[in-house]
Amino acid sequence: TELEPEGSRRPSFLRIVSLGKLKRESMSDKTSQEADEESVEEEPVVKTREPLSVLEILQLVNHRDLLLADTHIQELERECELLSLLPTPASPTITPTLSPSTPPGGILFSSSSLDESMSSNATLDSSRRKAKDVELLYEALQREMWDVVRESLRQPSAGPNLGLVVLVIQQEEHADATWALREYTRTEHLSSHIQPNQRPRRLKVKWRQAVGEAADWSLPHQVDTQAGQLASYLERLRSRMVDDLDAARRNVVSIYPEEFAAFQVYIESYHRAVAKRLRTITSGPLQITDVYSLLDWFYNIYSRNVLGAIGTTTSINYAALEPILPQETVDRLEEDCIRIVKDKVTTELIQVLDEEERRWA
Repeated sequence: TELEPEGSRRPSFLRIVSLGKLKRESMSDKTSQEADEESVEEEPVVKTREPLSVLEILQLVNHRDLLLADTHIQELERECELLSLLPTPASPTITPTLSPSTPPGGILFSSSSLDESMSSNATLDSSRRKAKDVELLYEALQREMWDVVRESLRQPSAGPNLGLVVLVIQQEEHADATWALREYTRTEHLSSHIQPNQRPRRLKVKWRQAVGEAADWSLPHQVDTQAGQLASYLERLRSRMVDDLDAARRNVVSIYPEEFAAFQVYIESYHRAVAKRLRTITSGPLQITDVYSLLDWFYNIYSRNVLGAIGTTTSINYAALEPILPQETVDRLEEDCIRIVKDKVTTELIQVLDEEERRWA
């Protein structure tokens, strides 16, 4: 009949539909599995940053990438601190191992004792090498920093390097504070086993010293100044100090944070450099014209044309400035001046009287 073929075909049709459905589900599962695998494979791999070698850090210093160089030097310094935390016996001992089969005169040492001794010595040597590398790198870093401080007075603008110097000083000051806090909270038991490192670095104090050295380097020295020509040298001294401090005010001071009190540091540094030169001048004999010039410069020109001119644009803490000449030196110069004038007047009067006597004789 016609119904039988139709009934016999229906199961095959259902099987086809179910097989197609299973195939689609299998393909869907496979696609989702591949997507999951791809998502797992696409996860980024985080790589740990390898520390720079000493040579690479030194290259950063030479290229004046000062802040990055200081960061890596501090990392190397922390490695030294971690190595110092490891117990290192002062004199490692090696215990001999004796056995019945040991020949006469022969002593066997255990391999574990040898390994421990060699490991301890290697750790100690590594710590010493790293500590020496840290000190050499800090010396190189500071040389570049203070060169930047000195060069900033001779450039039309401070440039980016001086800003890096400031950031390094701030970073080192923070490291010093952290070190001081750690030393304060460290127990006596731990401190007896830990060798102190070179902290604190005190780079802000050394920066002030560097500014002082820059001022002393910049101001002219009294070289080949003939007797009676001191006034010309003092004028060159005045001109250079005013020009340098004006350049510092325009180009340099704005780079420093307020807590540095940069302009006052520059003022005091140049003031000390001037005082140093005047002490050298007054240590030897002076002609009367040079004494006049020096006293006039001390009483009038320096206070009016140097500090006075600079103080009109930027406030100065005059109380922090010591006299450029000791009072006893000033008193001696005044006495010498009076004595020389008296002697000169007396000599001239005697000459006039002698001439008058000869004329009326």
